[in-house]
Amino acid sequence: MGPIETCDTCMVDVDGKLVRDCATPAATGKNVTTVGGRAEAAQGEAFDLILQKHELYCTVCDNNNGNCTVHNTTRDLKVKHQARPFRPKAYAQDHSNPFYRNDPDQCLLCGRCVEACQNVQVNETLTINWEAKQPRVLWDGGEQIAGSSAEPISANAMRDLIALGKLLGTLDPEPISKFSKEMAEAANSHRAETQPPSMRQLWKRMRSPESRRGLSFLTAMLAALGRATK
Repeated sequence: MGPIETCDTCMVDVDGKLVRDCATPAATGKNVTTVGGRAEAAQGEAFDLILQKHELYCTVCDNNNGNCTVHNTTRDLKVKHQARPFRPKAYAQDHSNPFYRNDPDQCLLCGRCVEACQNVQVNETLTINWEAKQPRVLWDGGEQIAGSSAEPISANAMRDLIALGKLLGTLDPEPISKFSKEMAEAANSHRAETQPPSMRQLWKRMRSPESRRGLSFLTAMLAALGRATK
C-alpha cells in the first residue's frame, strides 16, 4: 500500500514548509528538518490528536507485544501526558467474527484497514462514515462483521494461512535464515545505489546462476501453494 496521509506524525520541515514525509519524494538541494522546531511540534500535535481517539491501557492490552505502532510511537516521541483527554465512542464492540474483533474505542481512524480492504482484497466491505458525529469504520454500511461480506473473505484468508503454515513447516529453517540475511544485504545494496542500473546490468543480473536458482525456488513454492489450496 502507498502512503495514506492520515496520521500526520511524520511531518517534516522542507525549505520552511511543513509537509508529510511519507508522501514527499526525496530531492537534492532541499533543506529538511525532522527533529526540533516546527517539525517536532507538528508531530507531537498530530499524535496527541490520535491519542484522543485511542484508549490507552497498554499494561493489559492484548497487543502489548512490542509490535504496537501507537505504543512504540508514544515511546519514540517521548509522550508523557496527553494534552487532549481520551473521548469514548458511543459504539459497542463487535466480537461476532471468530477471526478478529472491532473495538471502536481503540480505532484511530487511520484508514489502513479500509485501504487494505479496497486496494489489496479489492472489495468495498469497509468504509469510514466521516459524516457521523463520531466517525467510525463500517462493515457494509453498518452490518455486524458476522453478517457482512467480510465473513467469507476472512474464512478464505484463514484457509490460505493454514495452508501456508503447513508448507512452511516442511521447509528447512537453515535456508530460510540464510535467505533472510541475503535479503537484508540485497536491500542495503539497493538503497546504496545512487542511479538505477542500466537494462544491460539488469539483464546480466537476471542471467546469473543465483537469479535462476531463486526463480526456480519461487516457482516451486507457488506451485506447491496452488496444490495445497485446491
